Amino acid sequence: MTDAEDIDVAHDEVLGSRVGYVVRRFNQAIRAQVEDGLRPLGLTTSQYAVLAVLQRHDGINNAQLARVLAVTPQTMTRILAGMSQAGLIVRQVSAHHGRVRLALLTDAGRELADRAHPVIDAAEDRLLAPLTDRQRAQLLGYMRTCADALPGDIVFDSL
Repeated sequence: MTDAEDIDVAHDEVLGSRVGYVVRRFNQAIRAQVEDGLRPLGLTTSQYAVLAVLQRHDGINNAQLARVLAVTPQTMTRILAGMSQAGLIVRQVSAHHGRVRLALLTDAGRELADRAHPVIDAAEDRLLAPLTDRQRAQLLGYMRTCADALPGDIVFDSL
């Protein structure tokens, strides 16, 4: 039996050949980098994701945001409530459906999103540093192709 200190699980022959294991390691690495960068801005990764979506699709509802970010509507309601309290978004009743509330960025939310984008860019640059621009584009393309092939009803308990 080998001492635990001698085991290099990250480069284990069996685990290292498993896409799920490698993707999980990459996800953990990028999430840690992003969380460290967003913390001084007072943002979580979930809040950043919402701000980024709303910058391009301001005024969408809870269900649409939940679907785009692959979380449950209950999780999205919780995230939006916190962002509303922080003054990053406002909730407005839809003119078409009285029970539907739309999420709209405030000026503070828009400004914070603009400040957060470079943090995300820097985290990705650090993790993708070994790749050329072409390899980065290929990796992203392959990952999108695989993600797009998944069933559309996959949701997570949290973002």
